[in-house]
Amino acid sequence: MPRSAGIYYEVSDGGVDEVDRPPLILIHGAGGNRLHWPIALRRLEGEQVYILDLPGHGNSSALPGERTIRGYVDRVIEWMSAVGCEGRAV
Repeated sequence: MPRSAGIYYEVSDGGVDEVDRPPLILIHGAGGNRLHWPIALRRLEGEQVYILDLPGHGNSSALPGERTIRGYVDRVIEWMSAVGCEGRAV
């Protein structure tokens, strides 16, 4: 199970060896998890896609959830830095 900064995630390479665009990060809403995104979007052809379980959700449920949106933003930024896509994702 891939984890960085304590956050569980999956990554799809979109069926190509090298993607020249920034990766796409899918972040679920309140009470959700990464599986709420349709499989076609999670495995979008030609795109590198990261799908997260935010702290307190899905396979990241061992982590305490945040109390504010800003708290989740900070955790996602920390995760982005840990996986090397800080400043270049959409």
